[in-house]
Amino acid sequence: MEIKKKYMLEKLGAHHKLIYQIIKENQGITSHKLLLKYRNECRKMDLIPKSERSLTSYINDLISLHYVKVGRVKVRGNVRKFFA
Repeated sequence: MEIKKKYMLEKLGAHHKLIYQIIKENQGITSHKLLLKYRNECRKMDLIPKSERSLTSYINDLISLHYVKVGRVKVRGNVRKFFA
């Protein structure tokens, strides 16, 4: 099963991989901090950051592939925590 996950991750695009790597290195990162870290890493890698909506779509792809787990944060608004 682990080999299949690794293979599928290799087939994903650079932005999916970057998001997964950020979540993996920062277990329990909130959605806002993930967005800020993602934009910062994109600048370092000379990638054009995707919009917030696209970022959400990429995160949902990773969730549906079971690479990322999501939890709610007990604060006001739509804040989520991510785990790899």
